[in-house]
Amino acid sequence: TMPKLPPVVFIFVGLGLFGGWQLMTNRPSIGSNEILVSGERSLFSTGISPTKNEATNAFASKDWTRAATKFGQSLQSNANDPESSIYRQNALIAQQETISIVAVVPIGSNPNVANEILRGVATGQIEINQNGGIGGKKLKIYIADDNNEAKQAASIAQLVITKSDVLAVVGSNASSPSLAAAKVYQQAGMVMVSPTSTTPMLSSFGNYIFRAVPPAEVTAYKLAEYSFKTAKKTKTAICVDETSPDNTAFGNSYRSELLALGGSVISTKCKLGQNDFSASDEMESIIRNGADSIMIAPHIERLPQATDLIRANRQRLALFGSASLNTTITLELGGKETLGMALPTLWHPDLPEAKRFAGQMEKLWGGKVNWRSAMAYDATIAINAGGKTCVREAEIEAARECLAQQLRSPSFGLVGSGQSLRFNGKGDRDMQAVMIKVANQGVNRFFQLQNSSLPVAAKPKAK
Repeated sequence: TMPKLPPVVFIFVGLGLFGGWQLMTNRPSIGSNEILVSGERSLFSTGISPTKNEATNAFASKDWTRAATKFGQSLQSNANDPESSIYRQNALIAQQETISIVAVVPIGSNPNVANEILRGVATGQIEINQNGGIGGKKLKIYIADDNNEAKQAASIAQLVITKSDVLAVVGSNASSPSLAAAKVYQQAGMVMVSPTSTTPMLSSFGNYIFRAVPPAEVTAYKLAEYSFKTAKKTKTAICVDETSPDNTAFGNSYRSELLALGGSVISTKCKLGQNDFSASDEMESIIRNGADSIMIAPHIERLPQATDLIRANRQRLALFGSASLNTTITLELGGKETLGMALPTLWHPDLPEAKRFAGQMEKLWGGKVNWRSAMAYDATIAINAGGKTCVREAEIEAARECLAQQLRSPSFGLVGSGQSLRFNGKGDRDMQAVMIKVANQGVNRFFQLQNSSLPVAAKPKAK
């Protein structure tokens, strides 16, 4: 069971504070030899300083000392840039024996989420290299942008499996690209650890496929328990993005658990993935049908549609949501109408077991981080812990096979960003969820950890 939580504490959600909602347009097409980037250029199209340009040019010219110096200077003026941190580490170890991990993130479609994940990976890289690397080899990180698209993720995977220095992959963010890439990695015998995908379809996908989070039913159960027992809402409308496997699964699990608890689901045709979605029309229909609450589960790329719905609610119905809404973008786009919205989460900096890591991250990045950074860190250090003895193998194929076996071993486990990190027989992480709620203090809105007196269930009820 979860330890008893401390009294409610206020906390600002992570480093979305540093960016805002960046829209990526007119991105140049790239060749296959440029998909995996280790420092030669930035994959982001905004916020690139002259110093960072100098750094990437030096890296491309193999002037490792100058590259490391310039990336360091870039971090001094922009401390929360994980890409520069990763590239600096790569420059520092360029003349040493290395082993590589590929971080696959959605830079083109969602740079804020990409940065959240990369901060976790970058933190893991620094920590691993300070402790001698993986099995005596320093850790190099390649970054790849899958744009949260299945086709692009599969193309990246086809390239990654041919790289003789790559041990494993941290990625992808969303479920569709994760599923597409998993097919390639499983067939090729390469470990993939998704930091954030929760679709049940990833469970038992194969012996090389893992994730640093549990399936969607774990957080859905926690939210259903909260909405019915704590918030005491009994007539809930469910608005889900049906194009998103993980949020569809979350919505289905939430519906099942709510009904099992004795609640009712109000009929609605609300589908966030529709091109003709009208937030105002949907909300008025939901209210006419007698709902006292609404649960919103959007794809991470369609947060504007979700926040339109939140604003259209005008705080008339209680708001519940999936983990996709756990970002400062929700607070920025949803405005004051987000106040009181409750979400389940797998990590929060004020959980007692998360405080050490949260403090480390705040010092390193100049601000607090959220669950995506924590899970990406856990994915990275899991590969390190499992691969310590494996990379001494003569062949990369043997090292990859060894890593998969280590991660699946019943004896594998370590202390991660908060809760202990171990994988079950399905490749899923066994962990618990807690609740957070949007509160405000002055002009600022933030996610507040909820201290529910309800018992915390480690797993949803057996069906």
